[in-house]
Amino acid sequence: MKCAENGDGRPPHILKDVAYESDCAKLCWQQAEQIRGTVVCCEHHEDKDQCEVRVGWQALQESDYAKNLLNVKNWAIFGRHVKKARLLYAPDYSSDVGEEDDAASESEQIQLAEEGREHVRKLVEQVNHLSIDGILDHLLSFYVCMRYLPDEEFVDLAKYEMDKVAVDHATPALSRNVTREEVYEEYKKAHLFPLRCSNSIYVQRAEEIDKLTLALNTSTSKLNEAYRYAVNVTKKATRSLQDMDKELRLNMSDPDRHDSIYMQDMHWTVKSSLPWSTFLRPSKQYSHHVSKPKNLFMLCFGPRVASYPHKREGGQHILADMNMAGCNGFWDLEDITEHMARIKKLFAPEMCFEYKLRKDLKLKFMETFVAMNQQFEQAMAGKYTQTIGELDPTRSKKLEHFFERTAVHDYTDEMSAEKASGKYEDFSKLMAKAHSKWVICGAHSKVSEDAFGVEDNFFRNPKSYEKWIGSMAEENSPECKTLDGSIDCVKCAIAVKDKHNCPIRLDVKLQDIYRALKRNAYPFLVSEYGVREEKETEEGVALVNATKQGTCLLRKSPLNMRRVFAESGKDKAREEFFKATKDDTVVILKDIEHLNTYLQADKKSGRILETTDRYPIRERLEEKAKRESGNATSRAGKHALDYEDAMSAFSQTYKDTVEEFAQWFVFSDRIKEQQNRPEHKVDYIISCPCSKRDFEVSEYFQDIGSQGMSEYYNR
Repeated sequence: MKCAENGDGRPPHILKDVAYESDCAKLCWQQAEQIRGTVVCCEHHEDKDQCEVRVGWQALQESDYAKNLLNVKNWAIFGRHVKKARLLYAPDYSSDVGEEDDAASESEQIQLAEEGREHVRKLVEQVNHLSIDGILDHLLSFYVCMRYLPDEEFVDLAKYEMDKVAVDHATPALSRNVTREEVYEEYKKAHLFPLRCSNSIYVQRAEEIDKLTLALNTSTSKLNEAYRYAVNVTKKATRSLQDMDKELRLNMSDPDRHDSIYMQDMHWTVKSSLPWSTFLRPSKQYSHHVSKPKNLFMLCFGPRVASYPHKREGGQHILADMNMAGCNGFWDLEDITEHMARIKKLFAPEMCFEYKLRKDLKLKFMETFVAMNQQFEQAMAGKYTQTIGELDPTRSKKLEHFFERTAVHDYTDEMSAEKASGKYEDFSKLMAKAHSKWVICGAHSKVSEDAFGVEDNFFRNPKSYEKWIGSMAEENSPECKTLDGSIDCVKCAIAVKDKHNCPIRLDVKLQDIYRALKRNAYPFLVSEYGVREEKETEEGVALVNATKQGTCLLRKSPLNMRRVFAESGKDKAREEFFKATKDDTVVILKDIEHLNTYLQADKKSGRILETTDRYPIRERLEEKAKRESGNATSRAGKHALDYEDAMSAFSQTYKDTVEEFAQWFVFSDRIKEQQNRPEHKVDYIISCPCSKRDFEVSEYFQDIGSQGMSEYYNR
């Protein structure tokens, strides 16, 4: 044990030239008496003749000094002595505690200190490992194994496995004493071999991947040395048992063939990178390819350990199953080094693959939690249904009560279904979308005022409670909840993405947009506009004003992009690409109903989206300015239509392919990090009235309010 910095900012009291532990304890007690009522940590460092005193039970921590043999300086030849530390407590006589209770008080304080240390340990475990994100980090991991040497431990274990344990019908237990020679023969034919495996590494933990890569690829590293030695042993194994024994440097006069000193040293050498002993016994139902001696590495995705610990009857080892569901191999040193680079690239944040896997796992978790909750509601009403196979002989309805498969097991436990449903409905309205935060601890006064860390809203999704609060809209419909006050048009969000463009929520496709337009999901998506059309009159054919309805969107102007590119270069043009400008044009969509049907059938290839100019957005800005200054020629509203004028003859019709829709119609806002929400982006289309003088939409949002773009981060 040692006394270490605990983060409270108080410096340690260090006393030099203290050779004996007893002297150190006396000096620590003197310090404890000066701050009665407070636990202190006392450490004696024999190698430095030093005594150290720190305030607070949090200071007492584990020490690797003179213990961790992976550090050469801790080897016995260097003569290091283990640090010794303990907690001391001097009671506070000024308190109400009587003198007779001093001993009990000290005992309680020390117990409280130990309990506090345990509480902190559990807290760290809960946050880092048992949080859902911690679990997902563990699931989205990989580990590396190397085919290893048939050492003494492996031979003993292999003898037992071959004798007592069957893998399957093709790989039965031999049920007899197995010789060392038979184990070596299985090893030679790849029927059974040892592995040394690394810890699981989260796929985005680049520093750990780089550390393993360096160990693999540095000729002077311990792992590289172990690899080269294992290659030589494997080569000799293909020749004869005697050659392999010589390479293993075994004592030939030793009938038990105990590990040589060289092999024992090799075990310590490889432990820092590949600490875990493992064996692999393939089924003989399949043919076994014998890899080249240099191909020793296996790469596996997912956590390394797949079961709780267990022991065979009569076995001499505690075992745990390995997760072998996502493995590939065997690879040589060059291949496995390159694979480390491939892992970093494949799972890099900007590739979005890890993000998708994480989201899919979260969704599966949420579905599981919801199923547990819904089934518990049934249990409240006394309904406990056993889930059994389709051909189970007890499955018959007539046998349910005979076998008590679907029955009320305890009538005293029964609650009416109506009461349970009512409780769930009331409670669901409290939980859906609610913020629920674990208060871990108070923030130290020295902690910055700035926010840090990112909150996760996935598991506050109201969809978890839709059984009781009603069905929720799917995440594939545009959300038109934001009025752009500069032009009085509406932003309809279609995607929320992280800074790498990985989807956070909303998965709106073109067919979803057209479906929303067809069913007029929001009242402002369809608006009136005026046209001049030919009509037969007594005086002949004449142009008359007519009122029609349509759906209009803002379309980007290629002229603006060309101008910005010419004036400011590519980088500025890239920024402008995502923004709406006064050069953009409001266009009316043609043939919505027919195109909606066409898109639902997924016949996208070659389909043309036809739109026609209604007005440039700068003309709407002019009308808006007139309206706000009181100079508008007519009142804003459904009757303030702009009928086509002489310029309508020059209106342009655009014919975009389905693939080009996003390029011309989708805009994007970058939302800065705020209130523990990470930096992200919101993609949207802009719905405008088809008449440049129609401002009814602003009155609509005066009644319901406009949502900020950062609010789309949450459902």
